[in-house]
Amino acid sequence: MAYIGADVANKIFPAGNPIGGEITIRGLPYRVIGVEAAKGTVFGIPQDTFIVIPLKTYANNFGGLMRQRSLYFMGTPRWTTSLATLSKNRVF
Repeated sequence: MAYIGADVANKIFPAGNPIGGEITIRGLPYRVIGVEAAKGTVFGIPQDTFIVIPLKTYANNFGGLMRQRSLYFMGTPRWTTSLATLSKNRVF
């Protein structure tokens, strides 16, 4: 199970309700159980781009938690498409 930020929900599930949906992290499926209300940014840092999974689940799936007090990951999309490419290919 996973609890996600509003930006993540909008990006992965743009057309519908993400609750009950499935996301994959390194090929492992996680069911979305909740979405945080949008908070916006603080000093230019987005507050809605996160995924929370249970700590025990993290330890089982990605290895032990020795001497770590917090975990931080950067997500990367499977594909990259620039806005310029999208607008150039859009038919008016």
